Amino acid sequence: MSGGKYALYYTLNTSLKSNDLTISEKKLLKKNIDTLGNDAKEAILMLICEYAKDKDNYKFDLESIVLPYKIKHEDANGTKVEIEIENLPNQLKHLLMKFIKLSQK
Repeated sequence: MSGGKYALYYTLNTSLKSNDLTISEKKLLKKNIDTLGNDAKEAILMLICEYAKDKDNYKFDLESIVLPYKIKHEDANGTKVEIEIENLPNQLKHLLMKFIKLSQK
């Protein structure tokens, strides 16, 4: 990820609700993220990082691979990633739901 802007984020980042997802929506989001292919999971991570950069002044560090919102990864490449939905801001959850819905079409 470079210092530029991630166009998909700015496309999806419109009219986002600020309320939390329902419990069933959170479960559905988690299930869908867990079953995505590698390219879609990479897009999810990029969306999360771009959101953090835009809203929380997050700085992506390629050397240490520190991910926002307590996202955990198991190896140096960050290929096995664990996202706790509860740790994400509400608007980001809605943004990720939009992405999931688009990816299933």
